[in-house]
Amino acid sequence: MIHKILIIAVIFISCKSARDFGATSYNKNDIVYYLPYKVDSTLNQIVKQQKQLYFCLYNNSDSFTLYASTFDKKRVHPFVLKTNRQIFIAGKFFPIILDVDMMFGTTSTPKEILSEFNSRKEVTIERYYTIHEGFYIKFKRNGDIISSGFAFENKGREKD
Repeated sequence: MIHKILIIAVIFISCKSARDFGATSYNKNDIVYYLPYKVDSTLNQIVKQQKQLYFCLYNNSDSFTLYASTFDKKRVHPFVLKTNRQIFIAGKFFPIILDVDMMFGTTSTPKEILSEFNSRKEVTIERYYTIHEGFYIKFKRNGDIISSGFAFENKGREKD
């Protein structure tokens, strides 16, 4: 009986961790982001060219910058594997992480943090940063596009 429970648990865990990026399916607890039409139309072309994408959204004072990043299955951003946020583009769902994930998020597990905290040790916080080299689009809240292109052509991030 214990073996059956263990097998079911392993199947459940492996199904949960295997994310189908660029899928037409989703998890019922996902938070779905839907972008303004102009932004979505521009991203449709990028999504058609690349299959394994995730997106990073940065909230500037009066605009947003969205980066499309590619990955291979061996090296996936740890937050992408953990996120329950999906962006809907061209009829598919892609993982999306936010700028606050990069600033305040940690790759440490809750169990690791709690264990360190309870043992009165200083809590070690592991951070994960990304250098964006793929496509970006900067847009206003109403969907007006300010700029777009490839980040490495931009010679550094624009100052806001």
